[in-house]
Amino acid sequence: MNAPKWAAAGRPGPLLILLHGTNSRPQYMLYHFNPVVRGQAIIAAPWALGGKWLVGAPESKYDDEFVLKVVEWMKKHYNIMLNRIYLAGHSRGGFYTFRLGVQHGDLFAACGILMGGSSGYTDPSERKAPFYIYIKERDPSVPVESARRAKQELTQNGHEVKYHEVPGGTGTAQDHELNRECCQECWEFLRKHSIK
Repeated sequence: MNAPKWAAAGRPGPLLILLHGTNSRPQYMLYHFNPVVRGQAIIAAPWALGGKWLVGAPESKYDDEFVLKVVEWMKKHYNIMLNRIYLAGHSRGGFYTFRLGVQHGDLFAACGILMGGSSGYTDPSERKAPFYIYIKERDPSVPVESARRAKQELTQNGHEVKYHEVPGGTGTAQDHELNRECCQECWEFLRKHSIK
């Protein structure tokens, strides 16, 4: 977690929840997002109960409840602007962001999927949260078709979508890693949105 000094002083501000990928950790998300958020939001990066969102240990069945409890804990301990709670995830965390963002558009003002894709469009909330999606064409871990499908499903169901697909790539693990460009674009997209 990263809480700027203004948050400790009780000033209201936005909240950004970051969901890590498989074989990753919360510190990885903070390492890449702290430099682009630059203290403009409180950041919470929880560790999946089973190590992987949704398909880790048996505890994974409580992931939805866990993430929502993280939000509630942050609201209890900090002066969170309730109309500016954001969600972003990398890799498996991106697939999970798709699910949570679709189902909880009344909670998350906007969502970011980084090197992730669709996990199935089910149980949508009344409000359609906006989504940012970033993928490299030759990502070796997540087929680009999954990100394209996420864009299609979200667009067809009335969500605003900003989609950034980087052509080509090396086809190596580097194409699946977070980078300054995608994190910067994601944060700039998120921070422009609020729940009316």
